[in-house]
Amino acid sequence: MNTPGTIRNGVGPTLATGMAGKWFHVNSAYNPATRKFFLWINGSLVSSGTHNNVGFDFYFKNGTYNNGLPPGGRSRASFKNIHHYMQ
Repeated sequence: MNTPGTIRNGVGPTLATGMAGKWFHVNSAYNPATRKFFLWINGSLVSSGTHNNVGFDFYFKNGTYNNGLPPGGRSRASFKNIHHYMQ
């Protein structure tokens, strides 16, 4: 079971903890030509590397999952000021 407020990349490494009930700032960058990616939370780089996808079929998803919530529990996310920039 996951601790509430844990942010991770799918089943990958934990990127941040203790984020439940808090507003936070997320920035991401991805270069499909080099497959390099970067992710910042509140101005701190929390993840970077080279994506193993050799195609150009990628997407950015935000939301929550029911990762072992007890019966009657709920998972909720709120978003504002989402911008997508392409060069």
